[in-house]
Amino acid sequence: MARRGFSQSQGPYGDDHIEQLKRAMMNPKTDPERYWKEEELRAKAEGRPVPEKPSGPSLKPLPSNQWNFDDAGIIKEDDTNVNFTYKGAALFVCVGSLVLLMVEFADYQRKHGVGRSLAEIEEIGKPKLGGPWTLVDCRSGKPLASEQLRGKFYLIYFGFTFCPDICPQELEKAGKAVDIVEKEYGDGTIVPIFVTVDPSRDTCAQTTLYLSEFDPRTIGLTGTHEQIKDITRKFRVYYNQGIRNDSEDYLVDHSIIHYLVGPNGKFIDSYGKNMTADEIAAKIGKEIHRYRKRREERRQSRGVQDSEK
Repeated sequence: MARRGFSQSQGPYGDDHIEQLKRAMMNPKTDPERYWKEEELRAKAEGRPVPEKPSGPSLKPLPSNQWNFDDAGIIKEDDTNVNFTYKGAALFVCVGSLVLLMVEFADYQRKHGVGRSLAEIEEIGKPKLGGPWTLVDCRSGKPLASEQLRGKFYLIYFGFTFCPDICPQELEKAGKAVDIVEKEYGDGTIVPIFVTVDPSRDTCAQTTLYLSEFDPRTIGLTGTHEQIKDITRKFRVYYNQGIRNDSEDYLVDHSIIHYLVGPNGKFIDSYGKNMTADEIAAKIGKEIHRYRKRREERRQSRGVQDSEK
């Protein structure tokens, strides 16, 4: 039997208040205490179990100064809900200005080539190897200075022609790596160089004959003992002659490393005995690609500068 004054479907509330309750239920976080009180009354009126009131941070109402509600706890759709402060406006202006400056600076770098200093930054962390040197080119018998190789990549290996096994293996590996690189980037892209650490026995004739059995592109270099000491010291190459006898039959213990030098004459990378020809070629290829990309960017940058004059 329905209570007097109310329909069974409505309970103790009228249609208008039921609608307000529905709206309030949609925003339990606006006024949680009121929401759960109304929910309890509504459950009793509809004859269903009273829901359990949760506890914890979820019951904390929103700050009253941030929102504008109507009597049913519904956020009003007006401009009073905008929490505007001068600090917020100042922060917005600062962030916007910073973004604009970053865009302008990036455009300046692109036009004026400021990004060229990136190559210098990447040198940090690399060992300080290499430097100017002068040796004898076994092909011509004339001096060859490192400055004459400017503008070219070269792969330099230190060994001796009487080496029984290690040097032949490493020279073959270097030749294969050069083949792979030239197939990708063109003939003459990289110059293979062999520097003897045994100048007493490795004459120009002996060195040239020895290298012809592996790769005729390889430039053989020799020199005085002082010249060999100078270049090995700059590349930190270890070498030590064994016990010598009357027959001049001895071995030379030495480092087994290939060194890559760039067109600017600076050391780029080194490759040990454990690396394959494919691995060496892949690393060299990346350096060549990076160099050519930067060179093209510099050319484009100079073109932009010329057009702006």
